Formats: sequence, structure tokens, C-alpha cells
Amino acid sequence: MICWDCGKEIDNTLAVYDQFSCDICERTLCKECYLEHLGFCEECLSDREE
Repeated sequence: MICWDCGKEIDNTLAVYDQFSCDICERTLCKECYLEHLGFCEECLSDREE
């Protein structure tokens, strides 16, 4: 799995237990991006802020 925002490879064993995805569009995110963007991918976050 790859984080949609930063492109970082997400360890599959972690992903099973630690599935983070955008609350709006369901794109897969790594934990760092998920927490940094408050549960949204960068694109949905910027849409919300407009």
C-alpha cells in the first residue's frame, strides 16, 4: 500500500491493524499524513478550507 499524500510505502502488516484513510474520499493515508491533515487527504482538506 502507498500513502496517497506523501507516496510513502505503508507496511502491509501495519496497514491491517492501522488502516488510515481519508474520511471523505477513502484514499489510503499513512498515519503521519492522516494525523497531520486531521483525518483527510490533502485534496479534501483544501476543499474543506475553501
